[in-house]
Order: sequence, then C-alpha cells, then structure tokens
Amino acid sequence: MTSTTPANLPNQNDDEIDLGQLVGSLRRQWKLIGGVTLATVLVSALYTYSRRPTWEGRFDIVLKQSEGNTSIKAQLLGSNPALGSFLGGGGGASELETQVEILNSTSVLNPIFQYVFSEKPTAEAEGMRFDGWAKGSLEIKLKKGTSVLNVVYRDSDKVLILPVLQRLSRTYQSYSGKDRRRGLRQGVAYLEQQVAKYRTQAESSLRNLQTYALAHDLTALLTTPGEDKSGGNLSVNTELQRAEATARVRTLKNQIALLDRSADTAIYTGLSVTALNQGSASAVQGQTKNTNLFDELKRVESSLAKQSVKFTNQDESIQQLKEQRRVLIGFVNQETRGILNAQLVAAEAELAAASRPKNVLFEFRKLQINSLRDEATLLKLEETYRGLQLEAARQEDPWELISTPTLLDKPVAPKKSQELALGLLAGLVLGSVVALVVDRRKGLVWGDEELQQLLGLPVLVRLNNDNNDEIELFNSLQPLVQGPLAGSGTVAVLSSSDRDTPIANAMGRQLGQRLHWLQLNEAVALKQSRECDQLLFQLDLGQCKREELQKLRQQLQLLSLQPLGIILVG
Repeated sequence: MTSTTPANLPNQNDDEIDLGQLVGSLRRQWKLIGGVTLATVLVSALYTYSRRPTWEGRFDIVLKQSEGNTSIKAQLLGSNPALGSFLGGGGGASELETQVEILNSTSVLNPIFQYVFSEKPTAEAEGMRFDGWAKGSLEIKLKKGTSVLNVVYRDSDKVLILPVLQRLSRTYQSYSGKDRRRGLRQGVAYLEQQVAKYRTQAESSLRNLQTYALAHDLTALLTTPGEDKSGGNLSVNTELQRAEATARVRTLKNQIALLDRSADTAIYTGLSVTALNQGSASAVQGQTKNTNLFDELKRVESSLAKQSVKFTNQDESIQQLKEQRRVLIGFVNQETRGILNAQLVAAEAELAAASRPKNVLFEFRKLQINSLRDEATLLKLEETYRGLQLEAARQEDPWELISTPTLLDKPVAPKKSQELALGLLAGLVLGSVVALVVDRRKGLVWGDEELQQLLGLPVLVRLNNDNNDEIELFNSLQPLVQGPLAGSGTVAVLSSSDRDTPIANAMGRQLGQRLHWLQLNEAVALKQSRECDQLLFQLDLGQCKREELQKLRQQLQLLSLQPLGIILVG
C-alpha cells in the first residue's frame, strides 16, 4: 500500500501511445492471446503437414562463349559495321539481360509447359496457366557478374523434375544458334538482292558512258584498267591537252612572224626547227644528190671570208659569193616557212580536237563518275556477299552446359519448422491485435492518467486493491483527512464500490458522522453531494467505463460542482 500527495493533472496528448496501457491490456487478455495463438499454430501445422512436398532441380548454362570473333567475321564487321545485326555479337550486360527475358518468354517455354500440362493429372492440369506455372515453378536468372544462367525448376511431382530440366537444356542450346542462323540467312538474301540490283545498274551506267563517249568522240578519255577510277583528273587532263596545243600554235605563229621580218637578208635559225634539222641530217646520212643547204651555205660563207682577205668588196668573185649567199638564205628561209606552216596547221588541228563544249565534258564526267561508283559498289557488295556466305558455312558451338540437370536429394518445401515458427509469430500478432480490440471495446479505464484526463481531477491518494487491512488503509488516508479535509464539514464520497468495504470503514473511522458514502450508480448521489462541504471520488481501476466518466464530468459541470480529487484504488 502506497500513498501519494495530490498531483497536478497530466498533460497527455491523445495521439500518443501509452505503452504501459498496451502492456496492461495484453496482460489482462493473456488467455485470449493464448487461445488465438494456439489456434493459429494448429492451423499452420495442419496446412504444413497436409501439403505435398515440393522437389527442386537445377542446371547452369553459359550464355556467351569466351572466344573472340573469327577472322572472317572480324573482317566483315570491320568493312561494314552494319552487318552486326546479321552476324550477332556484342555480349554486353544489356544483351545478356535481353537474352534472359527471351528465355523466359512464351515462345521459348511454351513447349515445355505443354509437356508438363500433358503429364499432370486431369484435375491438376485444369487449373494450370502458363503465367502461374512460369512464375511459380521456374526461376531463371544470371549469376551476378557472369554470363552463367542458373535455371531452377520446382514441382510436387518428383519424377517430372529431370525430364523437364533436360528439355529446358536442349531448348536453350537449340535457341543459342537460332538468332545467328536467322540473321545470316537474312543477310545472304539481302546481299543477293543488292548484288543483282547493282550489277544491272553498273552495266547500264557503263553502257550509257560508252554510248555518250562514242557520240562525242571522247573514247580516248575513257578510263582504262589500272588508271585512277575516281574521275577527278578528267577535267585536268583535257585542259592540259588544250593548253599544250594552244601554246604550240602561239609559238609557231611567233616563229613565222620572225621569219617574215627577216626576209632574205638574214637567215632564220633553221636548225631550231626540228623537221628541217631532221631532214638535213637524213640527207647527209643517206648521201642523196641534193646538197645539204646548211653545208652549202657554210661553204659559201667560208669562201667569202677567204676571198675578202685577198680582194675588195667590189671584186667580181666577192659579188658572186654574196649573191650565192643571199639566194641560199632565201631558200633556207622559204623551206623553214613551209615546215612551220605545216606544223601550225597540225597544232591548230590538235587544238580543235582537244576542245569540247563545257556541257559535253560535264555530262561525260557525270556519266563516268556514276559508272565508276556503281562498279566500286558492286565489287564491295560481291566481296561482302562471299564473306557472309563463308561465315554462314562456319559451324558455331551451342551454349555450354557447365552442370548437368540435377535433382536435389531432399524436398525444398514445405519447411516445417520455419512455417510453424511463422504460424506462432502470426498467432501472437493476431492474438495481440484481437486482445487490444476486445479490451478497447469493453470501454473500461485501466490507467490513472486516462482517468484524470476524463474527469479533469487530480489523484489525491493511490491505494492497493489487494490490501484489506483497515489499519493500513486508515494510515494511508490520514494525510488526506488531516490535510485538504481538515476543518471541513460534511464530506461526500462518490464511490464505484459498495459501502461495506475496508476503504469505506477506514474513512468512516476518520470522519465519523461527517462522511456521506454515496454510490455512483445511484440517481440521487450527485444531488445529495451538493449538500456537503467537500466532494471526493473513490474509483477502482477497471470498474468505470469511459462513457460513464465523460457523462459524470458533464453532470459536474452542469451542477457547478468542484470535487476535491480522486481516491484511486488499483
């Protein structure tokens, strides 16, 4: 038994959870919690032991070979990266994840599902659906950081595990080369179409080029094997020919003009004229009857020099030699003029032959570029086509099984101890929730703080409800009687218990005739308490309901009663 002095009202937030009250509620309802827990454990045990055991099998398969690209494949990808869609490859993380999703798809797994469906009893097979079977029985995932695929299959039929795993492994190995073969077939077919298309196009381009060249006398400009096929030097070559011809015409005209100005008085340098020089040399070598003009002129010049030493200019022999020199000079100049005129005609003819209208050369160049481009494209396509055919002929190993399909020795479900433990935990949680709900719905107040909040009064004295010793109760109540109640007249005590109780007797011994012990459930109790000088409440925890206390507080406010406090028993 303990006694306390009057305390101020606690400031309790309605949103806060009083753990003490929760624990108290659970302790009061321990029988209910035990019953619910026991029932839950029994249901869990019944469910666990009535289930058929689930068996598990597994195998591992490598989705990506570690070998690099073959030389043919590397060359094809190097020359044309777009062929990667036909040849396959890569092997990055995203591609592996894509492969796993494909291996989980209906198109790959449906034949396996149909086999399982056919092997199941009719009653069990009727409720089977592919999605439920794939999610519940199959587990297909990559081992972290590797390209190894771990395949797990679970079923209640132990005999069915290994056949299903074997079919899965064969299906996956068959699928491993499916994309590559399909891609190569598509690539070969595509290139066949393109080769046929560009062969026709290249032949047509070459035919158009040759026809245009023949029509405009441009056959000399056609590209010959071994020459540059880019077409970029075409305009340079034709312009060079025209420039050279123009320069020769200009040079010949200048030479003829100089020759005309010299007349017969001075010899033009005939040895600089190639044709005249070659003609003189051949005459000397052939020992023809015609005297070499240059040798004759040299002889006359030599004689003239010798005679000039002996005779004067008026001498007849000197005059004859000068006449011979003039005649020879005129004849040499005449021969030179004829040769230069002939060369001029030839150079003008070459210039005319090298000159073409601009639109003709432009069109010729365009046709030639088209022809050469089509030919280069055709050669590239044919080379790629042959390489793809070689790659298609190469056999590629399927995905490698690094562990054969294996059935575990013991079933993986049900895990009896684990499921019973979960049943026990679920029973405790469910029983606790039910206990709290039941305790709350009874509406009884078990906490002194909640009691003070409901009535808005302090607790003056706390007494133990297990103590029936009137002497101890007398001593516990004495501070109250000698304190707040000292000098008071009549004292009314509204109690939730009967009049003939140890607490009532102890109070009666202290207050005597001043004490008026009233029952809360009496209709006239509040009315009678108004006639007393002091008013107290004696309340037992777990005996008063919340609704009753709230109603009592409203009545106190209506009657303008101000009780001194509460004597709390509990």
